[in-house]
Amino acid sequence: REPWENRQHPDADAMLYVVAGEGTLRLGSADVPVSAGSFTQVPRGTTYSIARRGRNPIIILATLVGVGCEK
Repeated sequence: REPWENRQHPDADAMLYVVAGEGTLRLGSADVPVSAGSFTQVPRGTTYSIARRGRNPIIILATLVGVGCEK
């Protein structure tokens, strides 16, 4: 229920899939509405934020791509 604010991953791309709910994704200075079924790729180093819209929580499946495995 809490917004994600000013997230950034310098070494990985973020893959975001909205499972349920509605919200607003801020990429840099652009606000993009998202809802169930939306998929977004956030390039590494890009600052992003996500906030829900409405009463229901927004449920997001987030995966980082490009992060090396620890040995």
